[in-house]
Formats: sequence, structure tokens, C-alpha cells
Amino acid sequence: MIRLERVLQISVYLMAAISSLMLGMGEQVWVYVVILWMAAVAAYFYTDCWQWVVLPRILSNFLALAAGALALYEVVRGGQEYQLLGVAHFLVYLQVIIFFQKKRPHEYAQIAVLSLFQVMVAAVVSLNVNFALFLAAELFLSLWVLVLLQLNRQWHFHRAFEAVSGTF
Repeated sequence: MIRLERVLQISVYLMAAISSLMLGMGEQVWVYVVILWMAAVAAYFYTDCWQWVVLPRILSNFLALAAGALALYEVVRGGQEYQLLGVAHFLVYLQVIIFFQKKRPHEYAQIAVLSLFQVMVAAVVSLNVNFALFLAAELFLSLWVLVLLQLNRQWHFHRAFEAVSGTF
């Protein structure tokens, strides 16, 4: 069942990477794409595989508040036309923070939902024809992630039930 968890991790990170790429295509700013991709690779190895860097919940909350303040600053400084992009950048910041947390089914679902929100923002700001290809890939990957999330959730449920009942 560890393999299911690894496939889920890779799929969720890939979903986040594609959604950030779609956002970068629409916005024509690639720094957030690079940040998210580097964070996804680093989190996969340092947090998920080796557990060297795992953010405590309280530190994650403070970082999320700081990310919110940074996004608010971007919105206020940029004016009305940057409001939607400020929200999109906030989504990237939140994903990077969640990447480095200990993953339970809840965190995987959060990353997937934030990725879908990024796709929604990207759909508004994108004028590229290639966007449709990435949208189709994101659709199929999203369905795949939903199936994996359900399987992972059921596996955790049955594992907890076996621990309580004493049957293996």
C-alpha cells in the first residue's frame, strides 16, 4: 500500500505543477511556476521520502498568515487589475507550505483543490490556444487523483479499523 501513497504523491505534485504552468502561461510570469516546481521536487524527497523537513502545524499556520499578508500587499500595491493574480499567487504560496507538511489524505485533497482554483484563475487570464491541451491533461489527471484519494482514504480507514479490532 506504500506504492499507492507514492503514486498519489507524484500525481498530486504533477497536478499542482501543471496548474501552475497553466497559470504561468496566462500570466506570462514564470517565477511562480519555477518556485512551485522546485518546491514540489524538494518536498517529495525531503518531506515525503526522507522526512528530513516536515513543517509543524503551528509554523505552517504562521507561514500561511505571512503568505496572506504578502498576497494582500500584492493586491493593494498592484491595483484592481492585479486582484485576481494576487489571489493566484496566494494559492501558490499555500501549496508550497502544504507540500512541506506531513501528508494525510486531507493535505492531498487541499493541494488538489488549490490546483483546481489555480486552473480557474488561469482560465480567466489565459489567451493561449495551448491552454486547452493543458486543460484536458489537468482534467484527466484530476480524475485520476480523485480515484487515488478515495483509494488512499479507504486504505487508511481499513487500517485504522484493523488496529482497533485486532484483526490483520
